[in-house]
Amino acid sequence: MTLCALYIFVEFKQKSEQQEIKSIVKIDKILAANSSALPRNLTKYLNLRARAYNCPNNLSLTRVGTPIRGGAYGPALVCGIERFLNGERPCVTYSFGVFSDYEFEVEIEHKTNCTIKVYDPTVSVVGKEQSKLRFQPNGSIRNLKSIMQANGHENIDILKVDTDYGFEFSEFEKLFEDFGGKLPVAQLLMEIRTFDPNNYDNVSRLFQNLELSGLRVLDYEENMYDPEFHSLRSQTSNKLVEWARKSEKKWEKDVQNRDKVLRENPMLFFNGSIATIWKLLTPSYTCPYGLTRVGRDGDGGKWVCGVERLTTGAEPCVTYSFGVSGDSSFEADLLQRTNCIIYAYDPTVQSIGKPLTPNNPRVKFHQVGIGFMDTTQGNLRTLKSLMKSNGHEWIDILKIDVEGSEYPSLFRVMDDFQTIPFGQLLIEVHAWQPQNTMNLISLFKALESKGMRAFFNEPNPYDAKCYEFSFLNSQAVGTYFT
Repeated sequence: MTLCALYIFVEFKQKSEQQEIKSIVKIDKILAANSSALPRNLTKYLNLRARAYNCPNNLSLTRVGTPIRGGAYGPALVCGIERFLNGERPCVTYSFGVFSDYEFEVEIEHKTNCTIKVYDPTVSVVGKEQSKLRFQPNGSIRNLKSIMQANGHENIDILKVDTDYGFEFSEFEKLFEDFGGKLPVAQLLMEIRTFDPNNYDNVSRLFQNLELSGLRVLDYEENMYDPEFHSLRSQTSNKLVEWARKSEKKWEKDVQNRDKVLRENPMLFFNGSIATIWKLLTPSYTCPYGLTRVGRDGDGGKWVCGVERLTTGAEPCVTYSFGVSGDSSFEADLLQRTNCIIYAYDPTVQSIGKPLTPNNPRVKFHQVGIGFMDTTQGNLRTLKSLMKSNGHEWIDILKIDVEGSEYPSLFRVMDDFQTIPFGQLLIEVHAWQPQNTMNLISLFKALESKGMRAFFNEPNPYDAKCYEFSFLNSQAVGTYFT
């Protein structure tokens, strides 16, 4: 099942409150009556929820943006934009997720008196209009409250969210918590994505929380950019094959561009900016399910693809975590979200770091590190050796945060395994020295040669020479990804 649809929410108006309450109550009764027969029918659920509210008769519902690009398949329908043409105060617009499609933002900038803040951690500029837009590359929707405080804003007239990774479910959970259930937003323009029928609970919870916050759907439309996203009746396996094909094609193009830059700039490793290296390694692959931050914000948390799917197997999922001395928020959060058994390794400490305790029955801690070879010096073992000792042939999530030792360890993994034995790799890489930078590129090429594809990255907030990367195993489509 796949859904990619655009939803426009407006703030609940008092004058239609009684009518709207009756509408929502009626919808809830219909859903309750069909819950046993249609527990996972996203199509019917969304059709019931959609368009429960109308843009007031004296205001227009206007598409903002250029057809075919950001205005045609991005969340760009605005209720009453004419109010922002000659208002007494500038309206406030926040846009999260622009990629290369910034027509909506440019038109808001040019045709209204709105102050517009644009955020996207995946790009460094917003196309040819970047000088006119107030662009911040590192802002995340999950940090909306602190961003608003820093900007001195208490309310937002238009909030556009188009993250393109399935962020919306987990990110909005945090927003509801931060704002006490009441979002300070008059209009929300959001693209909702789900690649999995198990996301039914995520979708229904998101809609219910938005309604409790005072927001109502006034319009929606299916994504016009990729018609295959429209159908909820396609087989998951076929959709995954098509997703893999498209992601692989885009990845191949980006790798060609990366290799060309490296060939033409052989001294880049020594006299180039580390920011340039990070940019060259920007992920172009995508996660076919929801993308969730597991663990605390800042250093320590990791981005996982489809964490909700790790609870569906008959057997507990298996996670190997190397480097757990100072912080175990990732491991603690993963235990709460899944049924995983975690094998935690760190030769520098005698027990796993806080907030976990040594006696947790689902955590197997060993005072051992991952290395290029089995050796008593430093108490290191190879991944292959550890998996054999534990009787494992497959690891769902492999997390590595070992302060520079990732290079020899993973090069050995590439040598030991013809087929990669893990579904996801979550790793912090370090480029403190020029040699590290050369190793970094070599490591990426080695991982990619085995089918690993980076689908997300983010900088370490405390050290510009460290970066978090999340990889998925593209060779596991149909087995790990189903």
